[in-house]
Amino acid sequence: MVVMPGFAVLPLLYFVPMATLTKKSQTDTTEERQQRSLHLVDIENLLSDPFCEDTRYIEATISDYKHVSEWRAGDQVLVAANRWLSKKLAFSLQNWTCRLFTAQGPDGADLRLLEEGAQEKLLARFDQLIIGSGDGIFAEVAAAGKKLGLKSMTISRASDLSRKLAAASDEIRMMTVQPAAA
Repeated sequence: MVVMPGFAVLPLLYFVPMATLTKKSQTDTTEERQQRSLHLVDIENLLSDPFCEDTRYIEATISDYKHVSEWRAGDQVLVAANRWLSKKLAFSLQNWTCRLFTAQGPDGADLRLLEEGAQEKLLARFDQLIIGSGDGIFAEVAAAGKKLGLKSMTISRASDLSRKLAAASDEIRMMTVQPAAA
């Protein structure tokens, strides 16, 4: 090493701001993290008609659900419907980031949502579980979410809400858009 006259050799120091090492900054980061929700949307139930043909009513129901559930970008949304309704939904869902699953048979949409959304590994990634349905079949996933520390919210119509699901939910909100006239 060559040392120039008049210059001292000093060790190279790395300075780390103290704020990054404090406990306070770690909790601030955690508190600033946006709460994320997992939505399981049984659109057939919310429409009160698995063969709804009224596109305007479908779009109004989706808009109402988003408003009532306080959906935010970053939430994960799973929607399930029968094959016929899935075709109708394709255009109505194009501006909403969600996964649309097609199912068939009795309770097919419900069972598909449970298959896809009731996985413990998936539930553990969220802070809140929002169930868009009134069907009692979703009570078990609401209870499973609670065991993992998730808040559970149900979005339904008063006429379609099962007592079992209502009892399993931390919060219940009602849809405001009325079903289309038959």
